[in-house]
Amino acid sequence: MNTLIGSGVVDKAIAREAIEDDVDAARSARSATVRALQHLLEVLDGRRAAAHLSRWVAADVVEELSSRLRRPSPDASAEAGRLIRVHLQMHGRDCADYFGTLQRGTRVRAVAGRIVRAERPPAVPATGGRSRPSWTIVELTIV
Repeated sequence: MNTLIGSGVVDKAIAREAIEDDVDAARSARSATVRALQHLLEVLDGRRAAAHLSRWVAADVVEELSSRLRRPSPDASAEAGRLIRVHLQMHGRDCADYFGTLQRGTRVRAVAGRIVRAERPPAVPATGGRSRPSWTIVELTIV
């Protein structure tokens, strides 16, 4: 069934498919953000090397994080950090701003940044694998 909008005709099935694509993109972005931030907490706690973040976090962010980890943290805690809350604000299907809270010991901190979906080369280029879109954190702030 078609609906008349303005001077054009819009097919409801096409509109519904576009909305479903937007919802799928938001779910995918949130899932990738949560996964990346959980790995980030493992790096901050010393349970994982910063190099392991390269799958989910842009190289310049990993480099900055690595340089900061060389200095001892004043709030270092024996307790593992945990992600409390994550929210996203989508900017199209391939970009989102995220914000949330994380806890390390008794300290609760805010985390915010941007995650984008872009084509990434295959993990092993020699295998002839195709590049595929994946979500990558390109901006990160912990307050």
